[in-house]
Amino acid sequence: MLKINCYSNIRVIICSCDKYADLWLPLAQSYSKFWQDCCWPITLLSETVEENRFPNISVMPLGQNLSWSNMLLNALANISEDNILLVLDDFYLKHQVNNSHLLDLYEKFILHDLSMLRLIPRPAPKAIEVDLIFGLIEDHEPYRVSTQASIWKKSVLSSLLNITESPWEFELAGTSRSKGIPNFAGVRTHSFPYYHHDVQRGRWFPWSVAYLTIRGFNIDISKRTIMGTFETFNYLAKKVFLKLINLFGNLV
Repeated sequence: MLKINCYSNIRVIICSCDKYADLWLPLAQSYSKFWQDCCWPITLLSETVEENRFPNISVMPLGQNLSWSNMLLNALANISEDNILLVLDDFYLKHQVNNSHLLDLYEKFILHDLSMLRLIPRPAPKAIEVDLIFGLIEDHEPYRVSTQASIWKKSVLSSLLNITESPWEFELAGTSRSKGIPNFAGVRTHSFPYYHHDVQRGRWFPWSVAYLTIRGFNIDISKRTIMGTFETFNYLAKKVFLKLINLFGNLV
């Protein structure tokens, strides 16, 4: 079996921008706490802010007035690695990363010549099982392209990006554009343990603030408000409704 050196041709890219700079310190703290043995370089994307206070993360300023997709395209053009682990700036690690397991997944990514390997089951692959760890995502599956933490071939990701698009637009339009590109895959269990994003429409989830504060991360709520009671209830109600729709849809 091919053995992948842990530095082999991959970089972690964290998508962000200047107005989310208050998220960076606790994010770096979560990586330091829960991924101490990370052996891949980590680069965070900004517009103009340059930071050198994070020992485990470098910051790449890319310029103002760029869309999310344009920033990411420019970053991909300025790194030498052929593969990336793409994450967002509010994906705070909640538990220890199993680095050995992650390296095994990267080895499978190389051996199976995958275009993309999603590292959490949101959504999980529906049908074609490659092994007990992951399965292929077929053309017709929703959110075949998503911004959940995923290992990508840089060339495939670059080909799917449109410089005008936001992350949400990229997920929808990118899924359509991905049809015909082979070897999209996803894991069946959480392999990069952030589980869920922590900021919704610019506001902290209340449970995220509680959890991260208890863990000792430096959350500055003077820079970003916490979701209110009505907004939180509305968000949770929509989630429950969608789960019920999916459940009954699968039963029909």
